[in-house]
Amino acid sequence: SMEIILHELYQLGGKRFLRVGTAGSLQEQYMTVGDIVNAQAAVRDERTTVHYAPLSIPAVASLEMIEAINKTAAEHNMQKIVYTGVVHCKSSFYAREFYAGPRVKDNEEYMHLLIDNGVLASEMETSALFIQTQLYHHQMKQQGQGPAFKVLSGAILGIGAIPPNIFMTTEQEEQLTKDIIKLALNTIKTLAASERDAN
Repeated sequence: SMEIILHELYQLGGKRFLRVGTAGSLQEQYMTVGDIVNAQAAVRDERTTVHYAPLSIPAVASLEMIEAINKTAAEHNMQKIVYTGVVHCKSSFYAREFYAGPRVKDNEEYMHLLIDNGVLASEMETSALFIQTQLYHHQMKQQGQGPAFKVLSGAILGIGAIPPNIFMTTEQEEQLTKDIIKLALNTIKTLAASERDAN
C-alpha cells in the first residue's frame, strides 16, 4: 500500500512525505506505550523495496525532516517522549512480531538480534517510504531540478504496544493519537518555515 500510494502521490507532484502511524517498542527498558519514535532509518526486513534497490542500500529518512521533528518536539515540550533512531520494517505482522506460525524460533532469534543492536521499534511502512523518496530525490537531481524540488520524507511513530502482550488502553490510544497528530502538523510548519528562511 505504501509503495502504491507514494508512487501515485509523487506522480501527482508530491514532494514532502511524513508518515504518521504506530509501532511496537523493541526497547521496553526505556521506551513504553505512549512514547514516539522519530524514524532515522529502517531495517529492510521486507521484500517490496528489493524491486527498487539491493538490501545493501540503506533506507534513510531525510535529514531535514529528522531535524524538523526534533525541533518541534523541543518547542512543544515533547522531547522526553520522542526517541530518534532506527526502526524495523517487516512484511509479516504476526509471524515476525507476534511469533505466529511454524518459524517461531527463527523469528524470536531475529527480533532479539534487533533488540540487542538498539533498534527502537517495529512497523511495516518506512522502508518503502525512505527507499522510494531517496530514489525520487535522486531522479530529480539527475534531471537538473533546483533545490526547491528536493523530495523529503520522515516518519513519526507512536508506540502502541510492547509485543507480544502489552497493549495501550483506550485512554492511552486517545492521548497518543493527539500527540502524534500535534507533532506531525507542527513539524510541517517547522519544515515550511525553515525552507522559507533558506530561500
